[in-house]
Amino acid sequence: MWTSEADAELVRLKKAGFSFQEVSERMDVTRNAAISRFQRIHGKTYSRKQAKQPPKTRQLHVFIPGELYHRIKVRCAESEMPISKAIRALLEREFLGETTPAA
Repeated sequence: MWTSEADAELVRLKKAGFSFQEVSERMDVTRNAAISRFQRIHGKTYSRKQAKQPPKTRQLHVFIPGELYHRIKVRCAESEMPISKAIRALLEREFLGETTPAA
């Protein structure tokens, strides 16, 4: 669709002061097509930050009774393990079907 002649015409019309709406009407293309092509000709690129970021994981909020929390906290202090990691391991064991004592 876009030939070197059409590119030259697009640049010429923009330099003459026409809006993208007027350029699109004269060239029989959509306004967005004219804008996009003009930006590509002038080397404008957009970063794709969304594609580079890993998907966010949902946090699970769990109510732990006080006595159980205290037992987990003591065990974690002994092994220098974060409490959240210990609770996550307990939940994973529960969902995998292993029947081990909680703490």
